[in-house]
Amino acid sequence: MALGFESLIGLLALVSLIPLIILYLIKPKPKEIQVPSLMFFIKLAGSNIKSSFLRNILRDLLFIFQFLAIVLIALTFAEPYFTYEKEVIGEKLAIVLDVSASSQVKENSKTRFDLALGDIEKVLGVKNNLILAKSVPFFALKDKSKKEVLGYLSKLKPTESRSKIGDAIIAAGESLEGDGRVVVFSDFINTEGVSPTVAKNVLESKGIKTDFVNTAKAGKINFGIVNLNLDNDKGSLFIKSFSDKEETIKVRVGDQVKDIKISPGSIETISFKPQGVSLSAEILTDDDFKQDNKIDIIFPSKIKLNALLITNKKSIYLESAILSSGLVDLDIAEPPVIPSKDYDIYIISEIDKSKILAGTFDDLSKKVESDAGLIIQAQDNSNAIDYKDILNVKLNKKIPSGVTTIDQVSKITRDMEIGRLNDFFSTTLKEKTSSLASAGNSSILSIAGLGKGRTVYLGVQESNDFKFSPSYPVLITRLVEWVSGKEDVKALNYKTGDRYLTEKSVNIETPVGSVLTDNLFLEYQGVYIVDDKRISANIISEMESDINPNEKIGDNIESFSLKALKRKEKKDVSLLALILGAIFIFLELIYTKVRGDF
Repeated sequence: MALGFESLIGLLALVSLIPLIILYLIKPKPKEIQVPSLMFFIKLAGSNIKSSFLRNILRDLLFIFQFLAIVLIALTFAEPYFTYEKEVIGEKLAIVLDVSASSQVKENSKTRFDLALGDIEKVLGVKNNLILAKSVPFFALKDKSKKEVLGYLSKLKPTESRSKIGDAIIAAGESLEGDGRVVVFSDFINTEGVSPTVAKNVLESKGIKTDFVNTAKAGKINFGIVNLNLDNDKGSLFIKSFSDKEETIKVRVGDQVKDIKISPGSIETISFKPQGVSLSAEILTDDDFKQDNKIDIIFPSKIKLNALLITNKKSIYLESAILSSGLVDLDIAEPPVIPSKDYDIYIISEIDKSKILAGTFDDLSKKVESDAGLIIQAQDNSNAIDYKDILNVKLNKKIPSGVTTIDQVSKITRDMEIGRLNDFFSTTLKEKTSSLASAGNSSILSIAGLGKGRTVYLGVQESNDFKFSPSYPVLITRLVEWVSGKEDVKALNYKTGDRYLTEKSVNIETPVGSVLTDNLFLEYQGVYIVDDKRISANIISEMESDINPNEKIGDNIESFSLKALKRKEKKDVSLLALILGAIFIFLELIYTKVRGDF
């Protein structure tokens, strides 16, 4: 136990002792008086040296009371405290719980997730934080009681996502704000992010004790679908054996079932062609991890789209950008002759105003309203052309130059850089039109609906250098995808744990229920329905499927126990010093009263 002070400057209050000491040292000048010798001897007879000494002590006692009162009251300004060591398990805890796909592996009759839930109750403290380890760590609870944490856990389900255990441990340490203890319940199969061991070292370097409780056992057998390669009209899936011996397993792809002989640690490939807009594949042989045995695949409803480029001045850059998407069969029409055939997508660029027949744009408007897509690229005289209602902006005067900025980050504009533009039009957005990018406060990329179809205005003229940029074909491809309402097969199939963004909040049917959002983490395997579109999410992770940890980390969940920590505690004694000072003042008053000073 040691004495300390929070405010050393407060010790200056002890200066008040100086006047007391000075007053005590000042003695009154002796006065000489004459007394009869007889009186002197009488008094001397009634007294002795001891009684004289007692009087000096009594006089000093008053000084002691005053001295101690001043010292104790002065010390309160320095905020004194005592430090001592205290043994604690954990008054404030951050629990990291692994809820990734591998937490559903069974250990005897219970899953790893259930084993963790059964033992968390043993370690809960007075205040608890709960962080869930999955593809993105989730801060579930802060400063909650044991009862509140157990109530939350009773309703919690594991996900089928990948795991960032190390990242979750770092987040847990940050949630404690430098004071507390972190306890991690996991199988420590870390598929992404910081290593759990590195994360532990980081926390303990900051003085935060970190305990690992391992829910996994070795000796598990697993065959998993660990990769998927898809094109719009074909695909391949990759199956890996995590067994220690050669096995023959049954695999179903669509309606076909086949036997595959697979060696330990090897990967076998199965190729297939879709027979419709969806296909499922499954490993039928029993193993210890069911979640990576089945996948659902969504294919586009049409493998190729029909597109018509309407132009009187062909551009190799625009034509190549359209074809680079791999989504379309492209025809080119030169006004005034435009085919009457219906197309999925129409692109208008560099047309001769004098060659556009009356009713051309009215006919295009009807086709778009019936479910076609339309892209209009600005040209030098676009503000002199009457596009009717198929143009989703009003074109005003020209602006010499400006730098492009992204107005909305979406699937179209994500990671897109258009740069500086020359000779673009100032624009006014029409009703229900959204600007995705602008320059000089005018939209140069806008989208809108027209009946059942979609329209795009691209205000980047062919004369700009953007056509030389690698971003140009990427943007054209994304615009083709958007106006068609169709996406490439890779945009329909995701890994669990991926983020799915929409342009606005929509109702999404997930494998575990419905949710209204514009930003969804795909945490469960299966098919998701977004408006009328179907997408899928599958685990597809070789590391998550490797359910036998390569190294033993932490204590086994069946035998672990948290050791008490020695923590230095501070006990503020300012109030005690003040009370003692007041007591000595009171004793001084009683003493002076008894002595007869007043």
